[in-house]
Amino acid sequence: MSADSVRAWRDSLEAHGRSPATIAKHLSALRTLADALGADPLIAKVRSQSVARGQPRALSEDEYARLLRMPDRRSTRGKRDLALLYLLGTAGLRRSEACALLISDVDERRRSGDGRLRQAIARSSAWWVTVRYAKRGRTRQVPLDEDALEAIVQWVKARPVADSEHLLLSLPRTRHPSRALSPRDVARIVGRYATAAGLAEDRRCPHVLRHTFCTSLANAGVDVGVIRELAGHADIRTTTIYTAVNEQRLQDGIAAVRAHRGGGLARLAAQRKAA
Repeated sequence: MSADSVRAWRDSLEAHGRSPATIAKHLSALRTLADALGADPLIAKVRSQSVARGQPRALSEDEYARLLRMPDRRSTRGKRDLALLYLLGTAGLRRSEACALLISDVDERRRSGDGRLRQAIARSSAWWVTVRYAKRGRTRQVPLDEDALEAIVQWVKARPVADSEHLLLSLPRTRHPSRALSPRDVARIVGRYATAAGLAEDRRCPHVLRHTFCTSLANAGVDVGVIRELAGHADIRTTTIYTAVNEQRLQDGIAAVRAHRGGGLARLAAQRKAA
């Protein structure tokens, strides 16, 4: 395996119409493998075309509400899954962050916490979730809204006894002990309910719920700095994707109003001329 052969493979993928994002993922995996095998070091410099940042894939309010209706709230599994959907969609957790949550990471803070953050979350409670960054060893705090808190409370009441202190556990059908959910488990759970809710295929992954969280904050007019802090974005440019979309919607709305008014004036002028 050489850099030239990798470039030829990349060019073949491009010729077959694969998207730059897909090619970038394939090349990233190949570079990791090449490094592990000690292959041609020039492979590390083979890149795909730059991937443009698209609009966030967020659910509408109706779509998210429909998704939340899918879990059976009477069953233990349904209570766990509902708590998960709320943590992803109303607290903006990444799936790896949801898997790492401990029971003690959800606690009450009546006299502490940044007031700006509480104001950003509609119907926020006095309970917060501490989110642990998987890579950087840091944490952030996100206030829970009342519905999310209620879902978590119902799950904790039904949660099986386990050695693990992780909040979200597997529910094996055999006598095997429960374990913390894995990111793959989270993707499978979200995908199953999203399919049942009739969501589009590109709206059936956990990260769509994180997009939904950030988009809802932007639509509510929350300051970009607050959104960044709640979402845990390392780069402010990531956060501005959501505010830019919101500003574009505002501009589109203003343009539509102007067009409507202009049409009305044109009709009025035509009526007067005819008279």
